[in-house]
Amino acid sequence: MKVMSRKNVAIVVLHYITINDTIECVQSIFQLSQDEINLQIVIVDNASPDSSGKQLLQYFKDKENVKVLLSEENLGFSKGNNIGFNYAKKYLDPDFILLVNNDIVIEQNNFLMHLIEIYQKDRFDIAGPQIISTVNGRNQNPTPKLFFKVQDVKRMQLKFKIWYILSFMNIDLWLKNILNKNDKEVEEVTEYKDFQLHGACLIFSKDYVEKYDGLNDETFMYMEEFILKYIAERDSLIMSYLNDITIFHKEDSSTNAYLKNNLSKRRFFYKHSIHSSQVLIDLMRKSE
Repeated sequence: MKVMSRKNVAIVVLHYITINDTIECVQSIFQLSQDEINLQIVIVDNASPDSSGKQLLQYFKDKENVKVLLSEENLGFSKGNNIGFNYAKKYLDPDFILLVNNDIVIEQNNFLMHLIEIYQKDRFDIAGPQIISTVNGRNQNPTPKLFFKVQDVKRMQLKFKIWYILSFMNIDLWLKNILNKNDKEVEEVTEYKDFQLHGACLIFSKDYVEKYDGLNDETFMYMEEFILKYIAERDSLIMSYLNDITIFHKEDSSTNAYLKNNLSKRRFFYKHSIHSSQVLIDLMRKSE
C-alpha cells in the first residue's frame, strides 16, 4: 500500500460582515479528517464596516492554525482573496490553496483526503468540487463556457449597460424577463469538457501556486470565473471538475447583508459586471 506523504493545505476564507457564516464555515473545516495533512486556515477580512474582522481575530486567537488578516479597505473578490493566497504562498509552503466563500459549509469528512487522492491519480492546475445550493438544492458546478470570442463578451457587456440604465427607471427586470423567454434553457453540464468553475470554491495545485499570485486582480466583483477560464485556456492549464467532493453554498450572504435592497443589489451587479467584462475583453484582445 502506497503511503501518502504529508501535504500542506491552506484554505483562504474571504470574510465580509456575516461573521456567523464565517465561523460556521471555519468550524466545518475543523471537523474534516486531517490525517497526513497540515491544514492552515487564512481568514481575510475585507474591511467589514461592522468590525467583525476584529471580532474574528479575537474569536480565533487561540487557534494556531488560523490566521486572521485585516484589510484596511474593501478590495473586492479577487484582490481580497489574493491577500490570503499570497500570505499562504509566502509563509505556508502549500501543496494546495483553496479559495472559499465564507458562506460555504463542508460536511464531507474525507473532503481534503479525497482531494489529494484524486490529484495523485489525475493532476490539475485548477479544480472545483460539487457545489450544492442550500437555496434550491441544485449543483452549481460546473457551468458551461459562454464566451468563445471577444464579440460574445461585448454582447453581454451591452446587456449589462442596458440593464444598468433601465434600473434607474426600475424596468430592468421587465426587459430581462422578456429576453429570458427567448433564451434556451442552459442544460446541466454532464460531459465536463467545455466548462468553467464556480467561484465559491476554487482549488489550486502547487503548480498553479508557483506560477501565479492568485486571481486576476483587475476586477472588483463578478465574472472572475470567466476570466479564470480564459487564462486557463490561454496558458494551457488543466481545469478539472471533481464530482466526488462536495460543499454546500448559502449563496450571496455577504452581498445580501451589504445590499439589503434588491434594486441596489441589481445595480451593483450591473455596474461591476460592466467593468469586469471590459477586463476580459482587454485580456482577449491582447492575445489576438
